[in-house]
Amino acid sequence: MYLLGFEKEQICQPKSQLFFWKTAKKLIKSGVPLGMKEYQVLGAKDGDFKLYQKINYCEKIIAGLEFEAVELHSTTFGKLFKWLHLAITTRKTDIIYRKAHSKKAREHRDKCEEQAAERKESRVKYIEDA
Repeated sequence: MYLLGFEKEQICQPKSQLFFWKTAKKLIKSGVPLGMKEYQVLGAKDGDFKLYQKINYCEKIIAGLEFEAVELHSTTFGKLFKWLHLAITTRKTDIIYRKAHSKKAREHRDKCEEQAAERKESRVKYIEDA
C-alpha cells in the first residue's frame, strides 16, 4: 500500500506503525486494485515521496517473506505479494537502466564538447599558420 502512494495515517493505528485492519480493509477493497491498475513501473516519478513510500523501504518490509508461505496463508495475499515483488524488481531494473543511460549520454556529451573544443583550437591554429 505504501508503494501505491497511501499515507501511513490511512493504514496504521494513530501515532504508531501498527497495521490497522478496520481502516485498511476498505482501502484494500477499493483503492488497491485501482492503484495497482494505474501504477506506472517504468519512467521517472514526479512528486515528493516519504521515506516509507520508496522502493528500498518496501523491499525491506517483504525481505523475509517467501511466496509459498504467503500463498499458504491466503491466496489473495499471495497474488498481492507476487505483484508487489514483480513491481519492485521491475522498478529497480528500470531505475538502474535509466541511470546507466543518463551516465552514458553525459559521457557522450562531454566527449563531443571536447572534440568541438579541439576542432576550434585546430581551426584557430590553422588560420594563424595560413
